[in-house]
Amino acid sequence: MRARLRRFRSLIEGPADLWLLCRMGAWAAVLPVLKRVVRLETLARIMWSEREARSEVDADKIFTLSHLLTQRPPRSTERCYERSLIAYRFLSQRGADPRLVAAVKKEGGSIAGHAWVTVGGTALGESGAVADFVPVVVYGRGGRRT
Repeated sequence: MRARLRRFRSLIEGPADLWLLCRMGAWAAVLPVLKRVVRLETLARIMWSEREARSEVDADKIFTLSHLLTQRPPRSTERCYERSLIAYRFLSQRGADPRLVAAVKKEGGSIAGHAWVTVGGTALGESGAVADFVPVVVYGRGGRRT
């Protein structure tokens, strides 16, 4: 937990970053409920946000904050769906033109799902393991299917 707090502190460089963290945290608080009652198609439209006039893109910072906000102690399991929706929102707000990808793969006798965000064709924070997944749906500009 202390390491996580140190990581948050290292990412906050001023009031704008603190405000970003607060807004992202609010979404992190409501998404565990929203994802159970709102369809992905609708969530993608809700989470898309038009570019702010005076914002810069720091995709790594946005991804890292969304990753930290969606980990759940004590096991620190991550919620890829929530993380991806948050990153999608704040990257779109910064004009990065992200894509939200929902995919599946066969794992033994069952199906595993995963979600991630791409910017410029690169999956943020993902290892090569996403190559094993088959995209089911991809959302782009305006939260519309691409």
